[in-house]
Amino acid sequence: RVQEGIVSMANQAFISLLGRDDAEGLIGTPLIDLVAVEQRSRVKERLRQVARGKYNGEPLEFSLLSRDFPLKISAQLILSYD
Repeated sequence: RVQEGIVSMANQAFISLLGRDDAEGLIGTPLIDLVAVEQRSRVKERLRQVARGKYNGEPLEFSLLSRDFPLKISAQLILSYD
């Protein structure tokens, strides 16, 4: 779970995908810091658009930085008011 751009919760599958042992180093990390550098501006722009009500729930492909290698994913960015 990401709140206001910051990782606030990470399940075991996400932790493992990133090659981590636990969530300790992820909680409190800006999501954009986990995105491949060359893709950050595109992902930031999509986050802004989702916050404005556009593309909510539509897939976005980008690469996350795992400990071992870049990991290409497709994610749904969903605006939630919980």
